[in-house]
Amino acid sequence: MKLLYNGLYLLLVLVCLLYLIWIQKGSAIGWQLKPVTDANLPKVSIIIPTLNEERNIKNCLESLKNLDYPKEKIEIIVSDGGSKDATVQIANEYADVVIVDSEVPRGWMGKSYGCYLGYKESKGDILLFTDADTFHEERSLKINIFQLLGSESTLVSMLPYQKAKKWYEYMIGYYFFLSYFVGGPMKDIIDKNNKRAYMAIGQYLLFTRKGYEIIGGHEAVKDSIIEDIALAKRVKEFGQKIYFLEPNRLVSTRMYPDNFLSFYKGFRKVIFEGLLNFPIWRIFFIILWISYSFISAYFVVQTIVDNPVWSIDLLFNLGLYFGFSASYFSYWHKRGDGSLFFYLFHPIGMTITVIIIIISIIQGVLGKPIQWKNRQYINTRKDNQKKDKIEQNEEILNGEIEEQVVVVLK
Repeated sequence: MKLLYNGLYLLLVLVCLLYLIWIQKGSAIGWQLKPVTDANLPKVSIIIPTLNEERNIKNCLESLKNLDYPKEKIEIIVSDGGSKDATVQIANEYADVVIVDSEVPRGWMGKSYGCYLGYKESKGDILLFTDADTFHEERSLKINIFQLLGSESTLVSMLPYQKAKKWYEYMIGYYFFLSYFVGGPMKDIIDKNNKRAYMAIGQYLLFTRKGYEIIGGHEAVKDSIIEDIALAKRVKEFGQKIYFLEPNRLVSTRMYPDNFLSFYKGFRKVIFEGLLNFPIWRIFFIILWISYSFISAYFVVQTIVDNPVWSIDLLFNLGLYFGFSASYFSYWHKRGDGSLFFYLFHPIGMTITVIIIIISIIQGVLGKPIQWKNRQYINTRKDNQKKDKIEQNEEILNGEIEEQVVVVLK
């Protein structure tokens, strides 16, 4: 029986590593830049949806003001959802247009509505939707415009470099590492004829205006909690092209600097719907990699208990255990700040990750409320279908929840 377990364990590791190699090999896609002179650069509208972002918005806007791009060809639009802090005052110092609208209409998610309002006020041939907690290197916009033009894409997106300072922030990498297995190889993502592979990150969405309007823009995905994935999916459905850039440090962000609770809520709210958007067979590989982390730790501990001295078996199992560490490091070290602790003791970080995943799934299935940015989203599953419909009910709850949004998953 022990031989059988060992064989299954080796098979698990082999399948995981081969799948990772397959994705990495299919993702070795170079840049397709098409440099143009400043005179021929298109006008860009940069749209930033905000809600109580006084801590972040100044650094973001200053970085956008310092972009190496003709100033007359950039307009910065801040679309605020009714901030109670100094967000709007700060935005007025830097932005060309500031929109304030705290009432999200029936059927809309707050962020998507903010992006939609920004789009309606925009004049650019290119639309950049970005978050208030991002920082943009001077050359970032020009390079990404060159990529958008050179690859003839409708959408260029990227994973901004993820900065971390607090212990829980170093676990962000686990979520992106696992999501790496569901998006598909880069060659499939950029293939406009492959409708099953798509990926985008809402922190940076660079659209051609024409392509954005063809797919219906944020209005077409107004009821989605994960509007970035929903937009990417529509790009593919309409036969348009996505170019997903990673890894690079052209844009960086620190997503959850406040506390662990914000980290927990941030990922909990998106995991369930995110899983619904990808093929089951790809999700299966997430389960395999999670299993790899836990089982590798089990075999190391079991070997030490059975024979508490150095042995070939212990060295072998340690090698497989650290094989996960090496795989995770090879993926993450260019994409975000890493922690030696979470590289070496991955089962600990993975345990916390899995708990949040399970809670997100349970709450999604049971229709439990999701609270985010002073809004409460209530999910109700009906008819076991995945199509979302949102009904909104404005309500004050204990002075903390400003709006209650009912999301009926039909």
